[in-house]
Amino acid sequence: MKKSVSLFLLAALWIFFISCDDPSDNNVVVKTGKVTFFNESSYRVIVHRDAFSGPVLLELTAAESKRLDIRTSDNYGVGTTFSIEYLYRITDAFDADSGDVTASGIDPNVQINRVIEADKSYTIQTPAGKP
Repeated sequence: MKKSVSLFLLAALWIFFISCDDPSDNNVVVKTGKVTFFNESSYRVIVHRDAFSGPVLLELTAAESKRLDIRTSDNYGVGTTFSIEYLYRITDAFDADSGDVTASGIDPNVQINRVIEADKSYTIQTPAGKP
């Protein structure tokens, strides 16, 4: 009796392990939404995901737009934050004769929150702010 129970448990465990997914499978589905960024300002801008020190998503020249697939917001309705950094050329810099001098400026109030849902499209306009 003990031997047949042991064989049954061993067979059940073997079937369980065979039916489990292989952890090396890369069948991970990442849900995204399509976001078009439009630079409304006359400056070049860098769009960061999350904080100003977060990853750079893209750089846009004045009046340029680009479309990206952005991972959905999985943070209970707070949304994804996009931080805008303005780049501007300094024309009267002491070393401007050696080439372009570019400075950057941030406005902590220019952070755009948007809840990104799967398979939906969004347009985010960077404010025509001043660094």
